[in-house]
Order: sequence, then structure tokens, then C-alpha cells
Amino acid sequence: MLRPFISDAKHFSTKFQSCIFSFVARNGNKTVHDMAQMGRSSSLDVYWVEDTPRSVLSMADLDRRFMIPP
Repeated sequence: MLRPFISDAKHFSTKFQSCIFSFVARNGNKTVHDMAQMGRSSSLDVYWVEDTPRSVLSMADLDRRFMIPP
């Protein structure tokens, strides 16, 4: 299921002078995990162009705090 995405990422990475892939655990990227869960539970397509929901901004702020060393 993920193979096409990984293949695309590898292909597009060759277009850059430098590209590094790194693993980020779910607890360090809770925003994306929660957004994926929201998407799976919705039957509608949702696009955020300019106005990001506050809940997503809050999750991103928590992720950012987790990733920045004290």
C-alpha cells in the first residue's frame, strides 16, 4: 500500500542536490497521524488552502515543541 508513495519519493528526491529521509516516530509527528485518522473517518474530501483548523495548529505546535531540544 505504501510502495507507490515510497517509489515516488525516491524518484522525486533525485531532482534535488541533496535529500535526506529520516524516520519520525508517531509521538513526534502526532499532527500527521491525527490528520490521517480524521481523513480515514470522513467520507468527504477536505482541502485546507488558507484557513487551517485550530485543532491542527494546536497539534502542530505540540509536535514542534517535541522536536526542538530544550
